Amino acid sequence: MEQSNLLSFASQLVRKDGKLFDPIRKKWLVETPEETVRQCLMLWLVGIGIPGPNISVERKIFILGRMRRFDVVIYSRDLRPWMLFECKAPATPLRQEVVEQAGAYNLALKCPYLGISNGIQLLLAEIDFQTSHSRFLNAFPDYPSSPGRPGQ
Repeated sequence: MEQSNLLSFASQLVRKDGKLFDPIRKKWLVETPEETVRQCLMLWLVGIGIPGPNISVERKIFILGRMRRFDVVIYSRDLRPWMLFECKAPATPLRQEVVEQAGAYNLALKCPYLGISNGIQLLLAEIDFQTSHSRFLNAFPDYPSSPGRPGQ
C-alpha cells in the first residue's frame, strides 16, 4: 500500500487566508505542507469509516521523560489506542528514521497498527508487542467493529 495519493483530498480542505480548518480539532491552523498532509489523511480516514470522535490530533505524550507530540492517533470504539500515524511533508522521503520516529512514539501508546505518510506514499504496519515483530501491510486493517475487540 505504498502509493496512496492522500493529496487528492486537498481540494476538499477548507482554506481561508493561508489557513486550513481542522474539523477534528475545530480550529484554524497555518497551512504548511505537513499540515496539509495531516488534514488530507483525516479526510481519508473519515471517508473510509473511522469515526471522527475517535481520531486524536497532535496531542502531547511523554517518551523517556520527554514531551513529544504525535500527529494522529485513532482510538478503537472502546477508546484504546489502535493506530498511530506520523505525517511528513510531501517533499520528505519516508526513510528509516521516519519509521523509527513513529515507532518511538508508539512505545508510549502501544498501538497495534502504525502508519506513516507524506501524502504521496502511505506505509502501514502491524505491531506485535509480545514478539517484538512488525510486518508491513498491503491494505488498511479492519477497524474494530465492536468494543473489546481491537484489531478485529
